[in-house]
Amino acid sequence: MRVIASVQSKRGSSRGLIHYIAHSKIDGNKEPANGRELFNAFTEHLTVRSVNNFLKSDCGKGRPSNNDLHHLVLSFRQADYLQVGSTDEERKRRLKIVTRYAIGQLEERLQSERLAWAGAVHLNTANPHVHIAIQKQYLTRDLRSKSLNKIPREGLPHFELIEGEKQIVDGILIESAKVKLQELVGERSPSQEQTRNKRQD
Repeated sequence: MRVIASVQSKRGSSRGLIHYIAHSKIDGNKEPANGRELFNAFTEHLTVRSVNNFLKSDCGKGRPSNNDLHHLVLSFRQADYLQVGSTDEERKRRLKIVTRYAIGQLEERLQSERLAWAGAVHLNTANPHVHIAIQKQYLTRDLRSKSLNKIPREGLPHFELIEGEKQIVDGILIESAKVKLQELVGERSPSQEQTRNKRQD
């Protein structure tokens, strides 16, 4: 299993980061022409408007500034993506599970009550990937307001001194995504084996 986690530069359409995540560079052969499905920790089938309202740091309507958000991407190998399900719908659903788990582990690291975030699965490149927008303002478990000025070092690939040698480690997002991806692929293996055996009989 291979996963890449990266922080993206502050970019987006003039209509904001969420619109960019839902509508940019759509591959009409693999993705819905009217926009990708947005999802978060709780639900799927979200609209750009509902996500923008959810991710605003104040109570007003509209959309958050790109400076109010972090933009992350989790990328997967095509081979791993194909292993995780038998149809694109099932595979996308499972990438959402992986994303929710990875963000949940980041929340644990931050001791956050909950991060406000939303994402969309992109199939418009050789490597399927998930774009994620995270609101910088969040509450800790003891309900203190904090600002996530940057993704913590431990969340992303970084160097650590291990047994006297400087080595790169994956970080929380990649490690947790790989664990959940492996688990989901493992869940499918017995049924795949049974299907293969039936074909041979």
